[in-house]
Amino acid sequence: MHIFVATDGSLNRDRAVDLITRLANDGGSITVFTAIHFPRSVLKSVAEIGGVEGLSAIADAAGGALNSGALAAERLASTQPDNRPADPQKVAESYFHKTMRAACGPLSQLLLDQGLENVEMAWAATENQPARTILATATAKKADMLVLGSHGQGRFEGPLGSTVTKCVRRAEIPVMLVR
Repeated sequence: MHIFVATDGSLNRDRAVDLITRLANDGGSITVFTAIHFPRSVLKSVAEIGGVEGLSAIADAAGGALNSGALAAERLASTQPDNRPADPQKVAESYFHKTMRAACGPLSQLLLDQGLENVEMAWAATENQPARTILATATAKKADMLVLGSHGQGRFEGPLGSTVTKCVRRAEIPVMLVR
């Protein structure tokens, strides 16, 4: 069984580890995933400055409406330790990996500490469409089950967060919610 765990870092890790460990005892694989909000406008600007084609592809895949991207630009700039000019590709990769480790690292480590061996971390860029990104990535990775926290860091919409609600409604695989 391939269990796909989508998190923004707010998932109740202790409960998730307990449930996932019970499900993955048969030697299944686990992907701990985060959809990273990154405005397409920022990616395209970085790509144009550095002539980096890969970032344009990520920007196009992110979809959604363009916005100013001030927050993402600020975060991107904060990945640089000093004021030296940097390779835009390395700056973007550093940002994405740093964000992924912050959101996925603690849960991944707890799963490894429980003796689960086939645990990987993954990310994808998104722009205001995390549910679509989560479901597309779960499908691409051939996940058998989607695990989500019942409340995320996004805007609140009803008894569940809006991303969770969209995932539950649109998923073609079983979805387990962790409170």
